[in-house]
Amino acid sequence: MVEAARYEEKAFNGARPLRILIAEDNPADVRLVRYALQSIGQAVELKVAKDGAQALEMLFEAAGTGRGLDLILLDINLPRYDGYEILGRMQEHEWLAALPVIVLSTSPADIIEEGLNRVNAHVAGFYSKPPHLDEYPQLARQILDSFFRASKAS
Repeated sequence: MVEAARYEEKAFNGARPLRILIAEDNPADVRLVRYALQSIGQAVELKVAKDGAQALEMLFEAAGTGRGLDLILLDINLPRYDGYEILGRMQEHEWLAALPVIVLSTSPADIIEEGLNRVNAHVAGFYSKPPHLDEYPQLARQILDSFFRASKAS
């Protein structure tokens, strides 16, 4: 069994890129998240899953190679398996359940919270996708803040 990684903020201050899986079916949103992370100076190794089935496949593959992921950015409205199904499947495996997940969505917060409660999933954060390009760097800072808080708590 793969052990859940312990995350330390200092590990990402240039030692190695942050390994992120983004489960997002909109290529424009992927580009915007990549831009935002780069614009604040965060080195990333970004893996992209275009649907829920591919996201689950990539999660298991990353764990099996020993090059686990640090963070999952998850859109809820994905084809094949939605974000709630992915979170539910992650809960079935201790080492996947330990990964910090941040939900990025255009869905209203109350709808997201209801869905998270339904699958009994806990996430490190939930953020709405910004409507303007210049708001993405702030989103990247919020994502990293949530990631580091979740990492210290684990």
